[in-house]
Amino acid sequence: MVVKAGRSGFNEMLKTVEGLNSKTLSSTLKYLESHGIIARVVESTRPFRVRYSLTEKGRALEGPLKDLQKWEENWIINGKTNQVNPLQINERSDLPSE
Repeated sequence: MVVKAGRSGFNEMLKTVEGLNSKTLSSTLKYLESHGIIARVVESTRPFRVRYSLTEKGRALEGPLKDLQKWEENWIINGKTNQVNPLQINERSDLPSE
């Protein structure tokens, strides 16, 4: 996850994801904040800093996202595909017949 344990700054997150632009990151952070997944804290330093952290709701997503990442590594990245031609689906012997 881009928002790590603790707090992450906007520019830190922007540098973490290759190809991510500031407009997309800004709108995504606003969306996640509005849904209670991240918390936004403005630190009163000079210059001020905005930090983001996961809420309890956001931390609850860590397990399912790790599982999804494992699935992607196994089935997408490593090429373990079992592609089926939808036109031949009735010809597959491993499917129950109707």
